[in-house]
Order: sequence, then C-alpha cells, then structure tokens
Amino acid sequence: MSTTKHYPQTYSILVQNLPGALTKIAQLIYRRGKNIDTLTVGKTHLPNLSKILISVDMDPRMAEQVRRQIENQLEVEYVHLLDRSSCLVTETCLLRVKIEGHESRESMLGHAHPFRPKVRLIDPDTMVLEVAATPEIIDAFVTTMEHFCIVDVSRTGMTAMPKTQSMMYLSDNPKDHSSEAVIEEDVMTPTKRADQ
Repeated sequence: MSTTKHYPQTYSILVQNLPGALTKIAQLIYRRGKNIDTLTVGKTHLPNLSKILISVDMDPRMAEQVRRQIENQLEVEYVHLLDRSSCLVTETCLLRVKIEGHESRESMLGHAHPFRPKVRLIDPDTMVLEVAATPEIIDAFVTTMEHFCIVDVSRTGMTAMPKTQSMMYLSDNPKDHSSEAVIEEDVMTPTKRADQ
C-alpha cells in the first residue's frame, strides 16, 4: 500500500503575450524535479495578456517557493495559488468509442448517461462523446468507458476560477494598478515567507 502523500497545487498566472514566457515558467517547475499534470493557456479580456493554469503535485512549501520565482519573471503580471475547494474547476474530454450495432450503442450510452455526455459525432463504426466536468469526474468517465473499445481520448486539461470575485483590475496593466485591485483573500491559498 502506497504511503505517498499528494499535494495537488494549482497556479493561476496572468502573463504578457511574449515569446518564451511559458517556457520560463515551466522550467521553474521542471528544475524542482516535478512534472506538470495539466497546463492550459488562453486569451483573457485584457489586451496582450493571457492566463495560464498549471496543475502540479508539489508540497506547499515548495509550491510557495516556486510561486515567488514565477512572480519575479518579467513577463508575469500576477500569480496565485488557488484553493481548489473555493474554485469552479472544469475540464473537457472528447472520447471516441467503437460501436458494433444498435445494442452496443445503447449499452454504451447507458453506461455514459450518469456523466451527461454530449454526442458530438456518430459514424458507422464509432461515436464521439464530450463531457465537461471536474478532472476527477473525467477520470471516472474514461474508466467507465474502458468497458467498451476506446479508440481515442483528448482532454483539455484543467481550468479554474474562484467562486467569488478574486481580483478586478481597473486598467489593462495590473502591475501598475495593484493598489486598486480588489482581492478576496479567502479564496486563495494562504502563503508565508520562508523566514517567518
């Protein structure tokens, strides 16, 4: 029986759209000997800024050290360690499964029903289902579908947002107006300096 402790950490990082920004952030994690579990990058409502969500298994002390290193990167506007229990967390999965006749299709859909999938494509031999849910539910969905013949799986990786308003910027440059930001500390993971 494994006694390994797991510390799932989630970084929410706002970065300038500059070449190499993501590589620098990823290297800070790899240098600690850690693998990134999921990584998503997308545009935001702020011009020239993107948000990166990184999920990694790392103990809290190391996670805070890495957070400060990320924060010191020139391209980074802000970085937070999110408390998953206070966040909306979701992931999207596309799963293609082989079907053989009407009975096979009905049986497969019956097993998939608890996960509320969308049927995205049906062809003579396969069906593609889409499920949007937490990573844990996606894991259960894929495991359930293993009773059938899975042809392919594509997962987007996790994305997250605090359930309450965590930060509102009054300009397009968060660093220049950090004093004007409204921060709800209760939705972020508490952080401490190493010398405290």
